Amino acid sequence: MKKFFAFFLIAAALIFGFLWVNGDPRNDGYVAGITDQEELREKENLIRDNTEKYQPKFTKKTKEEEINISAKSAIVVDQETNEILYAKNIDQKLPPASIIKILTFIIAKEVYQENDLIEISQHASEQISNKINMKAGEKIRTSDLLYGLMMISANDAAYALADFYKDGFDGFVNLANRKVEQLGLKNTKIKNPAGLDDSEQFSTAFDMATITRYALLNHPDIIKYAGKTKEHSVYATDHNEPHWWFGHLSRMLRVYPYMIAAKTGFTYDAGNTYVGIAEKNNRKIIMVMLGSKNTSANEDVKKLLDFGFAN
Repeated sequence: MKKFFAFFLIAAALIFGFLWVNGDPRNDGYVAGITDQEELREKENLIRDNTEKYQPKFTKKTKEEEINISAKSAIVVDQETNEILYAKNIDQKLPPASIIKILTFIIAKEVYQENDLIEISQHASEQISNKINMKAGEKIRTSDLLYGLMMISANDAAYALADFYKDGFDGFVNLANRKVEQLGLKNTKIKNPAGLDDSEQFSTAFDMATITRYALLNHPDIIKYAGKTKEHSVYATDHNEPHWWFGHLSRMLRVYPYMIAAKTGFTYDAGNTYVGIAEKNNRKIIMVMLGSKNTSANEDVKKLLDFGFAN
């Protein structure tokens, strides 16, 4: 009897020790459930906070359908108050073309340092124009790629930034879509970082205004990259050939007196798309338009910004 009792005590001690170190396996599902719930709450809280901070709001000042523009969709937002000043079909899903590169800019800023050397992939070197015309194997600084991305809408820069990411092209695109989700946006999906036409890639004026506001608040040097109108030079080194481009694609950035940054976009499916940031008397205005006609695009930009500053 004494031997049995001693054996029982030893067995109980061993079981207790195992559970102390490893936990009761019967509780694994419970603990996992708690963790999942906590993660879900954190995600919901993040989306709620981002929605409040970045998504523009309708107010009594919001005007609709009062400007004669060719664009299918457009929005004008006061950056300081986050009020929508003008809205036209702002939730209509449309091809964004190259204005989606603002989202690419955001992800690149959050995964790279400005002086990181990005090796140009074969995939990137084969992209269609607009492009910097880099060769596979060259190593270019992140900052130079960002100037190319925002100034001349370089498709090879967009793909180079995506391909070099530690989780590859798909990982970079997944990060972009995750950022959209974290901002509480439901009408944007990115399939490629350049904005090239894809039937499964779309955005809205509202979503692009939100993404632009996020960029301005978290990466204010977007003004530096998207607002440079002079030529940009990449000097030859032992790891890259020389590259340069003359100025910015946006004519309105040069001729509209209050424009401080812009991102142009065009494909045959999308028509002309545009994001403009203008400042007058310390007041910043964001305007986004999608689906504008070729002959009317610059006039649409002017009308929208003029309306914003007048209201």
